[in-house]
Amino acid sequence: MALVPFIRRWLDSVVNNFRCGLYGHSDVVVLERYEPLYRDKIFKGSSLENLTRTVVRRDKIWIEKCHCRGCGETYLRKRKEPVQLWQ
Repeated sequence: MALVPFIRRWLDSVVNNFRCGLYGHSDVVVLERYEPLYRDKIFKGSSLENLTRTVVRRDKIWIEKCHCRGCGETYLRKRKEPVQLWQ
């Protein structure tokens, strides 16, 4: 009788690993968040109207150490947030 729960747990783990690999990790716990990085992007337009105007965009990039509860994997991920400088 102990064989049926073992098979059920094994099938659940296989399905969870397949789901995490196919759709990405879903049930994630953030273990640690590292210092943010800032990346500036400067875009210059190619049309005649935008030649004199320059747009500066800044992205705040967080690197997080995460743990997936579904498959049990620990990994690093990057999250981006746009930061509004001025208009």
